[in-house]
Amino acid sequence: MCNSCQGTTWIDVLDGDGVARVRRCQCWVDLHRGDGVPEEFKAATLDNWGGTYEHAVTAARRFLSDVHDPGGRDLYLCGSIGTGKTRLACSILNEYYCQQRAGTFRRVPWLLVQLQPSGGSDLEYMGPVVAAPVLILDDLGAERSAATDYTRRTLLAVAEQRRDAGRRTIWTSNLTPSAVG
Repeated sequence: MCNSCQGTTWIDVLDGDGVARVRRCQCWVDLHRGDGVPEEFKAATLDNWGGTYEHAVTAARRFLSDVHDPGGRDLYLCGSIGTGKTRLACSILNEYYCQQRAGTFRRVPWLLVQLQPSGGSDLEYMGPVVAAPVLILDDLGAERSAATDYTRRTLLAVAEQRRDAGRRTIWTSNLTPSAVG
């Protein structure tokens, strides 16, 4: 049993104005990190970032601070393999989750496999992706060797539905935006 919440998963806190509120206990946050975040990144935060790309961390903090701004932009993290794009994106999602908000992580190639027309309901997979307040779409362009009209239309549909609803997306890719096309 957690010593902070005594198993209730809620703790009392004072906000910046001295108003008493409740929030989820860290034990609950640790157990329910962002949907789909890979195990190796569940403890990643912007504060424990060890990378050398401070401009990327600055952009990540800006994204997190204005994530609810209706005019806010999505975040596109690109770079070569091993530069920390996925870790940084998961750090943002973990920080967002610590604010008692939900988000979702999906790898683009696997998402496209799940969304392929199969005679079943694509809404089972599409619904949570479109509805997530913050979504990470990781490895955009990894499907390029097998990119099809279906791939382009599907990703465009996800992006448009999310933007129309005012939801923000973090994209990661080894490709620059112009190379993704």
